[in-house]
Amino acid sequence: MPGWTCLLSGLSGDQNPHLLRHLAFDDSDMFGDHRWMVWRVDPRLRGAAYLTLYSNQLLDCSADMYNYSDIDRVFSPHQDELINVYYAYVHPSYPILERKDAFLTRRNQKQIPCSLLAVVYSLACQFWDKSLALRHLICPNATRLRPYIYSVLTVEIRAPNLNVLQAILLYLQLPPLIIRESNHPGHWPMTTLTVAVAQDIGLHVDPDKWKISLQERKLRRVLWWSVYVHDKWMAHWLGRPSHIRKGDWTVEPLTLRDFTNADDMLSVDEVAQAKTFIALCELSEILSEVLDSFYSIQSNVEEMDVDQSASLAQKFVDRLQNWRETNGCLRLPEARTASAYTTALAGYTVETLVRRAHAATFPGDVGIDDSSDLMASMMKRVFEMMREILENHPLQSRMWLSYNRGNLMTIGSHLITMVLRSTDDEELETRRGTLLEFRGYLGKLADKRDFEFARLPLRRLNLIISELFGREDELVEDIDPGEADDLSGARSTSAICRAAFNVAVAPTPP
Repeated sequence: MPGWTCLLSGLSGDQNPHLLRHLAFDDSDMFGDHRWMVWRVDPRLRGAAYLTLYSNQLLDCSADMYNYSDIDRVFSPHQDELINVYYAYVHPSYPILERKDAFLTRRNQKQIPCSLLAVVYSLACQFWDKSLALRHLICPNATRLRPYIYSVLTVEIRAPNLNVLQAILLYLQLPPLIIRESNHPGHWPMTTLTVAVAQDIGLHVDPDKWKISLQERKLRRVLWWSVYVHDKWMAHWLGRPSHIRKGDWTVEPLTLRDFTNADDMLSVDEVAQAKTFIALCELSEILSEVLDSFYSIQSNVEEMDVDQSASLAQKFVDRLQNWRETNGCLRLPEARTASAYTTALAGYTVETLVRRAHAATFPGDVGIDDSSDLMASMMKRVFEMMREILENHPLQSRMWLSYNRGNLMTIGSHLITMVLRSTDDEELETRRGTLLEFRGYLGKLADKRDFEFARLPLRRLNLIISELFGREDELVEDIDPGEADDLSGARSTSAICRAAFNVAVAPTPP
């Protein structure tokens, strides 16, 4: 409804369903006037859902929310082609917008908020040279719009809707302008904002029975799962408690029908894209349980019994194996898409989290037991995948989701931990070799323009390695690992690692 904002009536609020059910709704299930209206969007006697409608003027919403003049000054006359580029190179990896024809129609009718339009153009500019119509022209400096997008979002969230949420999600996928050692400052507060906006407009409630169009019901489900995925992977990456608890939402799992057009059709490519995104959503549920079981403040994994930890770890390993078998679309190298590689790497990351948590329950003088061999086996598959990405990178001109950064960092961090936990020189040398091989692949990926996501993990890995084992220009203790008195002691282990790790830190691309 133009000029109005629809907010969910929460169960415990002052405008709760227990009160609203007694209102005299008209034939269109509406009640109220220009100051305040209630829409009974789900009229069932039990489980009814209500949206309260407020005029945007009462929400201090900017009158310039749909004024494109500032955006057009940057991107004119290439706006239509940039939307074509977006749907060719960004949307396949992150299918959270409506169909291109619907988006263009709403853009022409000035129904797309400025934040979303600006971030769509900005992401498309990452693939400027992929367009035959644009590659011979000078690409606009889209980066100068970053502060603008952020500033308009702070106003638009006062009148939240699906498009504003899409803008926030896409804004969080923009690559960093400068690669620094810091771990994406500001992303967690923005994640908090993302979840809050989603809950404000009721995305956490399944819309199956709502009196809205079928296409909007589909989009609402896709967007809720996009928020869920983002919250869980950022919680893992940054080591924060998730904003979304198990009992806080009722949205059904995604199916292929949630991605179909108005005629209930999907192209062959769209089927593969949808299956991959659904697989990422399913994996995110496993990740959520892993975080709750091993990495919550209350779980206290280091105090967990070894047998209990082993049983729990095996349960998750079995679930991961079942997830891989169920999602044949992820089999590599057949898939060879950025989204398939991203989801497969995410699966290895969850496995790493399980192995790391299980290893933490072993006594300090014990190695990582069979987890070490299992981790080595997993890393062989990771290296095979990284080789595939490098060999086929001309085919992978698609957006890589930002979650790759955190996932690569997690794997690198655990490989360093394994080096530090080594109890003899042979074990140390083997683990050191695995870490160096991983860093080598990161360096090769970071050298490629298409793989920006590898640069921050490489810089973070080099930072930790240089601080733990000495920089290239520092003296390294000349200690023979075989002569150490107590290989399980922290001090001796550190000395062994510094001696065995006498290698130059790989340069990080600027």
